[in-house]
Amino acid sequence: MSLISIIVPVYNVEKYIHECIDSIINQTYSNIEIILVNDGSTDNSGNICEKYEKKDNRIKVVHKKNGGLSDARNVGIDISNGDYICFIDSDDWINLDMIENLYNLIIRYNADIAQSDYVEVYNKDSMSKNAIKEDIKFYNSNDMLECLYGEEYVKTVVVWNKMYKKELFNQIRFPKGKLHEDEFTTYKIIHKANMIIDSNLPLYYYRQRENSIMNSNFNIKRLDAIDACIEQKKYFKKCGLRMFENKVDAKMCGLFKYLYLKASQSNLHNRTEVLSKLNDNMKKNYISFILNKEIKLMGKMSLTLAILNRNIFCNLYSKHINNKFKG
Repeated sequence: MSLISIIVPVYNVEKYIHECIDSIINQTYSNIEIILVNDGSTDNSGNICEKYEKKDNRIKVVHKKNGGLSDARNVGIDISNGDYICFIDSDDWINLDMIENLYNLIIRYNADIAQSDYVEVYNKDSMSKNAIKEDIKFYNSNDMLECLYGEEYVKTVVVWNKMYKKELFNQIRFPKGKLHEDEFTTYKIIHKANMIIDSNLPLYYYRQRENSIMNSNFNIKRLDAIDACIEQKKYFKKCGLRMFENKVDAKMCGLFKYLYLKASQSNLHNRTEVLSKLNDNMKKNYISFILNKEIKLMGKMSLTLAILNRNIFCNLYSKHINNKFKG
């Protein structure tokens, strides 16, 4: 049985950390090391981690100055001893056979990455209790990169629903201080992989909190997503993957419009400056967006409207997004 390192960044989650750690220590696959990285918590999270460390010799607790999610994950990678790595966010939890399931998929098919599906949990009553028959899909790196820019985007880009061969992280780390940290990292990991296995079983429980960064009002750090796209495009250009350069541009076009709308609706103290910068960037990339076959006609028309008249764009685009989420 291979040793599997499970890395859990911990920051001010005393309300949720018990459920997370309990779901890990009770896994059906037992040959694991659990690395709890206390990222400068100001609540009781660090003490809770230490109590678990005393009860289970598979647990290692690292206390560090607050540096953010990426920095905590990197610390975990650096001290990990496993042949395989998993990441779990400390306010989430996992099914009791998730580790065994992903490990078996990797061994059975000689894969570099195995991933499961996940469930968004708003409260325990929202969890699906329907039995699902497992469906396995096989991807090479390019096929998986296609998923990164398609309907399977969220499942593909996040790192916490996967098991990786540790060697994939050689010379790759998460970007310290950035929001959308997975956007800066996952595509590189996928590109290094030869075989990726995808399971439809929802084995990861992704807790939705109203006060989380991603569910809060517009934050200037959301603009990090644009920087991630710029880095992706440079990477694919260097690797000669032109088709993915176009897909990144299409994604960036949508991001510009979405962030333009959200910034317009925000109460940022420097809102005018942010909106001006976004508008300038849409103008700068306008020709390449218009010529990009990955962007549909309606996408190009809404981009043009955003540049010409912000008020009309925001009114129409807001209705479009609301209708889209309503289904």
